[in-house]
Formats: sequence, structure tokens, C-alpha cells
Amino acid sequence: MKKITTLIGVSAILGGCASIAPTDVSQVENDINLAQGGTGTFGEYVLHAQKADCDAASAQQHLDIAKRYDGQLLGSSASHLAEAQVAAQSALGHRREADAVLAGLQNSWDNKLAALEARVAANEGMLNRHHDKMTISNAPTGTAIRMDGVQFAFNSNSLTSESEAYLDGAVPEILERGPNAKLEVAGHSDNTGSREYNISLSQQRADAVRDYLVSRGVSAENISATGYGPDSPVADNSTKEGRALNRRVELVLN
Repeated sequence: MKKITTLIGVSAILGGCASIAPTDVSQVENDINLAQGGTGTFGEYVLHAQKADCDAASAQQHLDIAKRYDGQLLGSSASHLAEAQVAAQSALGHRREADAVLAGLQNSWDNKLAALEARVAANEGMLNRHHDKMTISNAPTGTAIRMDGVQFAFNSNSLTSESEAYLDGAVPEILERGPNAKLEVAGHSDNTGSREYNISLSQQRADAVRDYLVSRGVSAENISATGYGPDSPVADNSTKEGRALNRRVELVLN
């Protein structure tokens, strides 16, 4: 009865390990030797995983031998059961080590991926912020270029220093379109507040951008300013994100 209980216990331990036929043990050992040449943490994971498989195969091999001796040579049977027990415990130990290394790898990969995604998003944001002034000189007639670098304080038509620097960068592109190129500065708002107020504020903001560009050399005869208020939304005004997109200044190339 004791032998049966021991066999059941070893089988339960082996249940958590990879099962390999006894004839595959030498192949697994060769694989371990190859894994020794692996570099970095991943090589360590492969090594532990393969050692776990090898120990599991060894345990299974001892179990099979013990079963063949069962009822015939009790000493040999007990010896092989003990060997199976040791090998199974070793297999579990290596499997835990492999799992721990893999978890560390996964965490490292996740962190690196998150950092990479953040860098990509930052680069895309930078490209989007500068896309408008980069294409003013060669964009086709009729194009409305969103000038995301133009920002105002709440309920204000005063340009920030960052907005002025942004417009300074756009001036050479505007001038490159030629002395007869016609432009319109279009001011837009979200739908918060009355339509009349938003049209007035968007007009004042468009005028502020026009006046600044004229002060930097753009012909006053070639550039106009119009405030459209909330009448031309590009996003849903029911969301905070949508309202932010609708508050904008565009440069229309006529």
C-alpha cells in the first residue's frame, strides 16, 4: 500500500512537468548543452526550461523502471522510486526558475515596449504639430491647414509667446508661396456659450493671427481673417476631446 501511495505522489509531481519519453533524455541533454551557449536572460530561461524537461524525463524513466520491478525486486523498485522523486523535485525547481526568468523577461519587454510606444507617440505628436507650417509652401490651393501651434488663454485673443514663435516659423513658408498668394486666417470655436459670443471671439483671434503675420512681412492685401465660431466643427462637441479639436485656427490657402 505504501508503494502505491509513493507512486501516486511522484505521478502528481510529474503532472506539473513536461513529459518526455525516456529515449529522449540524451537529446534533451544535448539541447541543454546548446542552450549553454545562449546569451542574456533568454538563454537562462531556455536553460532552466530544458533542465526541467530533462529532469522530468529522468523521473519518468525511473518510474517506468520501478514499475517493471514492482513485486519482483522491492529494493530496486524503492531505489528507482526515490530517484524519480528527486528528479521530479528538481524538474519542478527548474520549472519555477524558468517561470521566474520568463516573468522578468516579460516585464522587461513590456517596459521597453511601453517606452517605445511613448517615443513613437511623442514623435508623431511633434510631426503633427509641425506638419502645418512644413506644408504651407507647397500645399495645393484650397487647403485648410490646422495651426495647432497657435494657442490662446481662456476667453482671450492674446497670442502666447509660443504661438508667436510658431507663427515666426510659418512666415517663410507663407512668403515662399509668392507675392500674389491669397490667404485666409479662419478662427473656429466649440459650442460652449452663445453662438454670437463664439463668433466674436473667433473673429478676434483670427484678427490677432492675421495682424501678427502682417507685422512679420506677409502682405496685408493678401491675407484676410474670418471668425466662424461653432459653425464648422470637425469633431463631436459633446466630448472634451471633441471640443478641444473644434477650438482651432486654420490657414486657408486660396
